[in-house]
Amino acid sequence: MKKTKLTLIAFAMALMAVACKKEDNSPKPVAGFNITSNDTLDADETFEFTNTSENATVFRWDFRDGTSATTTNATKNYGWDSDILTAPSGYNTIGIQLTAKNANGDSSVVTKNIVVKLFL
Repeated sequence: MKKTKLTLIAFAMALMAVACKKEDNSPKPVAGFNITSNDTLDADETFEFTNTSENATVFRWDFRDGTSATTTNATKNYGWDSDILTAPSGYNTIGIQLTAKNANGDSSVVTKNIVVKLFL
């Protein structure tokens, strides 16, 4: 009889735990951005990026040259002496990456290419 009571109590507690579990219906983030400058510029010109992410509150831009930003929108200038500008053709393709996160820590990542022209 005692074993049955303990089993029923354990079952009731498990059922309550499932019923009380808060369901997370927060929408997942979707990272996105537009390149609002031209997507091909000369070295020392400034690229402009406008964030179009949805359901996100925290952002991290990775400019692939060791620098990053945590602003909503971003700008980036690759100088003539930038170590990342090494293409023999003078046209350097760089993948700009944006990570967008929501309050639950869910994240989404998008990458778009820009071209930096370097002619010496």
